[in-house]
Amino acid sequence: MSVNWISLLAAIANLFVLYLILKRYLFGPLLKIMKDQQEQWERREKELEHKELELVSKEQALEHERTELEYEVRQYYQQAMSEIELFKESELANARKKAESLYNRIVSAAKSEADKIRQEAIENAEVWLRAAVEKVCTAFVGDVRVGCLLVDLVESKTEEIRPLLTPGKAYAFVSSHELTQEERLRVQALSESLGINVSEFHADPSMILGFRFTWKAEMIEYSLAQAVKEHLKLSPAAIEPVTGEGGEPR
Repeated sequence: MSVNWISLLAAIANLFVLYLILKRYLFGPLLKIMKDQQEQWERREKELEHKELELVSKEQALEHERTELEYEVRQYYQQAMSEIELFKESELANARKKAESLYNRIVSAAKSEADKIRQEAIENAEVWLRAAVEKVCTAFVGDVRVGCLLVDLVESKTEEIRPLLTPGKAYAFVSSHELTQEERLRVQALSESLGINVSEFHADPSMILGFRFTWKAEMIEYSLAQAVKEHLKLSPAAIEPVTGEGGEPR
């Protein structure tokens, strides 16, 4: 088999010419278009990146402005609330002062009125109580001597009094009414059963109806005056007799 070198060279020459023609009129313009398109895309990409950076920068600036605006608004709000609270406190303080002043005036007037009522009660308490005692004595005691009634009362209270007394001491026995010699002897006998002595006897009408044992600062009392004071929650002076000159009841 022989090779036709002329035909081979002619084919190669034709291919080379075809390549030059395609390169000149097809590949060259096509490559140029592709290169231009790529450069255009790169430019657009860079522009987009630049615009994106600008947007990010603007967004950050807006966020900073928003933060500053929120801070200012918060500061204005806190300042306004502080001023409102100060105003409210001032108004409340003024209201409290007015209320306190009015209350003090009312209390002062009430105390004055209470003092008048108390003074009237002090002046009239003895009269009321003595009238009540007379009615009670008349209704319940009848013709029995009050002194005998008091001795019976002492005898009924011996078990209550016993733990309150100091054994071996000499007590004074004070009664609301004068006792006869016989009644005093009965009290002496009862006192001995309680383990004490009675050194002296006194009468104190201010007790209204009752008795008490006293020794130094120690005092054990059972009387109508005491019972009424405890029931009415009055101070001791509330039913003490009003005395005139010489300390005598009026």
